[in-house]
Amino acid sequence: RPEPSDLAGVPVEGFARSSVDGTADLLVARGREYASSSAPSDPIDQLRAVETGFKANGFLSHGLASDAVPSRAGHGADRMTLLVEQAFMVGDEEQYASAMALIANDLGYPARVVMGFAPEVPEGGGEVVVTGDDVTAWVEVPFEGVGWVPFFPTPDETDVPQDQEPKPQSEPQPQVRQPPPDESANEDLLTPVDIDDAEDEDKDDGFALPAWLVTLL
Repeated sequence: RPEPSDLAGVPVEGFARSSVDGTADLLVARGREYASSSAPSDPIDQLRAVETGFKANGFLSHGLASDAVPSRAGHGADRMTLLVEQAFMVGDEEQYASAMALIANDLGYPARVVMGFAPEVPEGGGEVVVTGDDVTAWVEVPFEGVGWVPFFPTPDETDVPQDQEPKPQSEPQPQVRQPPPDESANEDLLTPVDIDDAEDEDKDDGFALPAWLVTLL
């Protein structure tokens, strides 16, 4: 795709924009916030700012059980609202491409969502096997004299939300010197025993044979 410097000052083609009803207000506000960080009169800067805003602040999840965070499928108005209203912005290529296309449309730029395959191509080329895992989506906006320029707002796969609340730390307790043991208290726990009485009790008990042994004899 063209470098941003190649598109500096290049206007967007005057294609008719699609009429979209029910665009999530929260999504529009988020998109305008991202776009406001760039020059308002330069389309490429605004669109790159929106693309970067999603990539830098969002997290990728395909909604699989093995994913670190859950993600709901779809790209309807309720899903677009959920994307920006929850604590973490989580979605996949479908959600991020749809969201950026809606924002581009709100900013006055015609945009389209494109679905295709993006397999890993080995260096030097060669045969490539394309599977369903290679399906992806991105956004394209037409620039005068250039054509449709792609934008990829989906965050990297390595991004994982982190716990924002600090975990409580245990406070170290001051060491207190323990008093020496009270020997008199230990002596109180001892009960004197008369050895002669103990021996007499043993003699009285005697040695008793079990009943079954007496019967056998």
